[in-house]
Amino acid sequence: MTTNYTTKSFRLLRLAAAASVLLFAFAMGCENNTRDDEEKTPSDNSAAIVGTWRLVSDTGSAWYAHFSKDGTWKITDDAEGNARRVYGTYSCKDYSFSGPMINPRVGTGRIEGTFEDNSMTMDFIEYWHTPAKHVPYTGSKL
Repeated sequence: MTTNYTTKSFRLLRLAAAASVLLFAFAMGCENNTRDDEEKTPSDNSAAIVGTWRLVSDTGSAWYAHFSKDGTWKITDDAEGNARRVYGTYSCKDYSFSGPMINPRVGTGRIEGTFEDNSMTMDFIEYWHTPAKHVPYTGSKL
């Protein structure tokens, strides 16, 4: 009789192990493999920044920023893109952008900012001042 209990116990143990493996496989197969934050925040959102943005400074002066698909940007006096003031290149990560700036009349600098939907914040960092001057702008997409 001892052998009979041992055989039954061994069979129950194997059955329990098999059930555990199946349960684990089922649970893994039903798991959602995408994280919520990956769906909400793309790693490259550069297509959303492309276009013309109206920028306004704290002092009320307005310019127009033009972001192109090829990774270049420029600031102009008008929405049509005439009378270029400064220009450069940019890159995006999530809803942030940055890149070097060239002001042909006075020197170099950098832009940094964030955007979402039709709103933008941009910081001009002007290296031709000592220390570097930061000029904040807010913008809306046209």
